[in-house]
Amino acid sequence: MANLWSIRLTGSGGQGVIKGAIILAQAALNDGLNATQSQVYGPEARGGSTKSEVNINKEEIFYPKAEKPNVLLSLTQESYHKYSQDVEANGFIIVDDIMVKCDPKEKRAAKTFSLPIVRTARDEIQNELCTNIVALGAIVGITEMLSKEAVLEGIADNFKAKIYAINEKAFLAGYRIGKEAQPLD
Repeated sequence: MANLWSIRLTGSGGQGVIKGAIILAQAALNDGLNATQSQVYGPEARGGSTKSEVNINKEEIFYPKAEKPNVLLSLTQESYHKYSQDVEANGFIIVDDIMVKCDPKEKRAAKTFSLPIVRTARDEIQNELCTNIVALGAIVGITEMLSKEAVLEGIADNFKAKIYAINEKAFLAGYRIGKEAQPLD
């Protein structure tokens, strides 16, 4: 059986894509689903390429990798070029509108969304370290793959209480931009 959701989060070290995937997997468990999470990152502590994947299903999951993801988050141009062709035809590609420029000539069967993820973290939340949590909100807002409550519980499980409030604010801001988002033509 194919996974309900196969998600690939990509970017560079320091953008929090691994932590984001961990939270998504935890949220799936909170919603009573099964989940696997895997990650690959370069040797650099910050700035190297990073990829993390989550599979979510009602049934048991036998393979932890996202072979043909139906959701791709790209926070760097390099990761967009490297992984956007892998997304299922009926899937979703979500990119940051500053960090990734989508060529209108490149037609993708997946719906592509260019969103102000980094700007929202920087300008509205006033903390660019929340970029990954804004991105999670956008993913959930667009796909409705998990309940808001399950993700907020996953955030609470992964951050100390003193920084939960800012991450909750970041998630809800991302969720809002995801709900308002329109795919590129």
